[in-house]
Amino acid sequence: MPRPGMPAAGMRLSGNVLVVDDSEDLRKLVKLQLRQLGVSAQVAENGLAAVEAAAMGGFDAVLMDMEMPVMKGHEAISVLRSRGFSAPIIAMTAHYMNREVELAREAGCNALLTKPASIENLRAALQPWLAVEGPVAGVPRGPD
Repeated sequence: MPRPGMPAAGMRLSGNVLVVDDSEDLRKLVKLQLRQLGVSAQVAENGLAAVEAAAMGGFDAVLMDMEMPVMKGHEAISVLRSRGFSAPIIAMTAHYMNREVELAREAGCNALLTKPASIENLRAALQPWLAVEGPVAGVPRGPD
């Protein structure tokens, strides 16, 4: 059920999101879903690459996998926050109820998203931080 103030199904969001996941297939899926929502996306394959990409700036939000090689998600979130990165970071995890989630919250993530996420769950997770625009072309609006 949509939250009050949440755009109806079919409404476009606008922004630039960094998608961080070690699974190439999941990165491609999320990027496609974001494009369908009207959001542009860049990808990174691990936490270290995410820290480097975020340092370049220009992201309205980050979708961060928690369990990755090289640098785990909670470590990357801690580094980003310690460097003053203030954009929202949404932790993505397949393990919603474990220590990984606690670490993400402690590190400074703004929200949690269970993966694989549906397009509507992505919309709901990102909507508080991204601009809402008009209807997506060819997609009927849901009930307001």
